[in-house]
Amino acid sequence: MNAVLFSDFLRPVSIVARKAIDRVTLPFPYSEVPSPTTRQAAFVYENFYTVLEDDAKKIGKKYAIVGTLRPCFFVGLRNDRIRKSVVFHKAAYSSLDSLVEIAKKELAIDGKAEKFLRGYIFSNRYTFYNYFPIDGKNTWRDLHQGKSQKEEMVFIKNFLISSFNISKVERLECRVFKNYLGHLASLSVLVDSTLELSSICLDREEIFGKCTRLGFEEDDVLEERYKRAQELRQIYFDDKLAPTYNSLPFERAPLHYFE
Repeated sequence: MNAVLFSDFLRPVSIVARKAIDRVTLPFPYSEVPSPTTRQAAFVYENFYTVLEDDAKKIGKKYAIVGTLRPCFFVGLRNDRIRKSVVFHKAAYSSLDSLVEIAKKELAIDGKAEKFLRGYIFSNRYTFYNYFPIDGKNTWRDLHQGKSQKEEMVFIKNFLISSFNISKVERLECRVFKNYLGHLASLSVLVDSTLELSSICLDREEIFGKCTRLGFEEDDVLEERYKRAQELRQIYFDDKLAPTYNSLPFERAPLHYFE
């Protein structure tokens, strides 16, 4: 597919064994360091969304960075008639009803818009999806009410087809990518307003500055998203509350300029 050379230091720490160069297969063409124009983008963390409109003056494209996507899903919808897209980072607890409501409003979807609507659903396959308890007892599969990643993808697709009365199902592309040892370059995407997707490695491109612990906890932008997502996950893991799978509304991610 899309082969790019990377140093081993870009892999998770537990896998690093040598300073070697590997050829990595990625789900999309790789994006090099963004230009100054593209560095102004919305970073879409889990349970967030953003709106991307084509630039009428054609000065430059509008971009969003969405990640990490394992086992979360990228969901992008576009109305070609008004040249506008909405991009979502769907976690297990993110509400599809909320997604549809936002998309209908932002994309001006009515009975005549269906033929102009298209979309893309994407995630990376997570090796430990069925086995690794992330909260001490629940696996990712448990958190998706027993659905495999492929079954969850089909569930999302069918929900969107039904909600938007999509007759040409091929206009809604879907993919769960079998990534290379969880390589960081496959876990996030750069997307423009036309829903053109590129693979991007956040630390290699220093989107949030140089990373020190294979993470960006010290960056204000990511820290803000992370804390909010953790608040939502606290609700999800509270056994005293009703199950919140597919129930929490999305929040809009603001635009940021990444130095």
